[in-house]
Amino acid sequence: MLPILTLPNQRTRIPSGSKRIGSGITFSWGHGFIQIAANLDVSARTRELVQDGVDIVASSVMAHWNKTFEDGFRIACVPYVLPAATPPDPNRTHIFIGDKNSTPYVIRPTPVTPYYSYMSLAPADLNSWLPAHEFGHLLGLGDRYHESFSSAARDTCNFVLNGFCGGQRHTVPQQGWQQNIMANAWGVLERRNVDELLALHATVTTMPGGPLLLGGGT
Repeated sequence: MLPILTLPNQRTRIPSGSKRIGSGITFSWGHGFIQIAANLDVSARTRELVQDGVDIVASSVMAHWNKTFEDGFRIACVPYVLPAATPPDPNRTHIFIGDKNSTPYVIRPTPVTPYYSYMSLAPADLNSWLPAHEFGHLLGLGDRYHESFSSAARDTCNFVLNGFCGGQRHTVPQQGWQQNIMANAWGVLERRNVDELLALHATVTTMPGGPLLLGGGT
């Protein structure tokens, strides 16, 4: 019989479109641009901290996620950040600012909860960089740093036990990513982050035309 070679699936770029990628987060793209509309809300233990969170998250995302690159490609992001309502608005990504021992983390949509997303920050995380870094995770980008097993284990312990293990995390940017927003404190948005976002949200998996029959078998 003839041997059968199955061709791998292919990723094909969609020229333009718009899709929901999280709670109240819409990702749109076309020739030479990405536009992101992000409906976010903030809750915390005090009214003052809520207002700080609203202001700082909005300014951080605006400052880091709006850029025109040397090739003319531009990314524009408009964050609509409000104090959280009661009950929570399912059409917004909720950001909770906990106590000083809180560990920053992000929950991304899953096949079971395709439009649910969430962010947690500590008060000390309200600087101009970290909210923008965590926002990158909301969009689907991963970290671009290495972390030792002991540092990661301590971070997990602090997350589960609300700071019980103490200490500081120790991370090292991946080679070539030292100045990137997903790798290092005060890193910046780079063109390759845009390429990652387009690969995540503006492509489809296509099947090849069918199995390819190769001659020469019996």
